[in-house]
Amino acid sequence: MTVVTVIGILASIALPAMSNGSSIGLKSAGRVLASDLRLASDLSVQYGTQYTVTLDLTRNQYQLTLTGPGNPPALQNPQAPPGTPAGTYVVSIGAIDGNSTESQGVRLLGAKLKTSGQSVTNISFGSLGGTGPARTEDTEIWLIYGPTWNPQYLRLTVTAITGQVWMDRPTTYPDS
Repeated sequence: MTVVTVIGILASIALPAMSNGSSIGLKSAGRVLASDLRLASDLSVQYGTQYTVTLDLTRNQYQLTLTGPGNPPALQNPQAPPGTPAGTYVVSIGAIDGNSTESQGVRLLGAKLKTSGQSVTNISFGSLGGTGPARTEDTEIWLIYGPTWNPQYLRLTVTAITGQVWMDRPTTYPDS
């Protein structure tokens, strides 16, 4: 009876701690992605050109690239693995929370235009910092953490006009 009681107490302490850890990993990944989206917007304004963040759902990563004219300094990712070529700014989402090999770690779920629901794979920021005039709708990027029976979501919204990025935690993912 004592053993069962001790196991029950340990489980009541460990389970909330484990779910809190997943929230921390999801928030961390969201913050890093939000910071890099803001970086792309800021660089576009600073150098008067275009930068694009391309999402690769298959590899669970994204890349920030100069896609407009000009010759600004090459991008450097301070968290890049050793041997990454200079000027290559690729971020693995799974590596942010330390679960890059786990299928239940933080993953890129997709990106959609907010009003039309059209799927997109990149976000380009122009010289004014927003995604217009090429994209007139806000863009939502979705991250997911956890198993299919108990997923946790994080949505990043990028405004078309200003390029501002914010995060929220919806409880469900919208249907395709």
